[in-house]
Amino acid sequence: MSFCDIMASWTLVFSDVLNQHKDSFVAAKGNSVIRARILKTIKDAIGSSDAAKDPCIMLPEKNLRKAVRTYYLDFLEDDEDRKAEEEIIEGGHKDRSAADAVTVEMVRERENEKPEEAGKYKTEFSGFDVAQKLFKDEFGEYDKMHCDTTDQKSMGQRTKLARAWHQAMSSEVKQELVQVAGKWNREGPPADTKD
Repeated sequence: MSFCDIMASWTLVFSDVLNQHKDSFVAAKGNSVIRARILKTIKDAIGSSDAAKDPCIMLPEKNLRKAVRTYYLDFLEDDEDRKAEEEIIEGGHKDRSAADAVTVEMVRERENEKPEEAGKYKTEFSGFDVAQKLFKDEFGEYDKMHCDTTDQKSMGQRTKLARAWHQAMSSEVKQELVQVAGKWNREGPPADTKD
């Protein structure tokens, strides 16, 4: 008898997590920001679980978010919504990790997600710092797609790639990021933050 005689499907093992967020995902029709947050929550919950480390669990090899979207397709009742999700899954939709996918509205929606650690406020924030904090997941996806993992020299190029990603943002978005940086610098850390 081998170590893993029976492989378990990730959708069965993580059905509680998937079911917990199913209604929210379906209800977020047309709202890519909310759906992206739901997918991140699911990905984080699955990734941090002990079951994810079990070699007998068949997790999707590449893109867990795409696999979750595919799983939720069966629950989408609206044809347009289903078609839009299928386009995202098939790659026919604009990459949300691209620098030009970040909008002024997205910056405004997330501007209150400032760092909670007092130490982060010892130096002033720049627009670049704000972009890295607010769009950490989007840049992470961008970095994965653009970092050449076969070239050892490119492994230390994350900051350079981040700066190029920031520079590719529209001038309106960069201006909004600078305004948010000014707001964070004026307000300082949250009142309940410890040093």
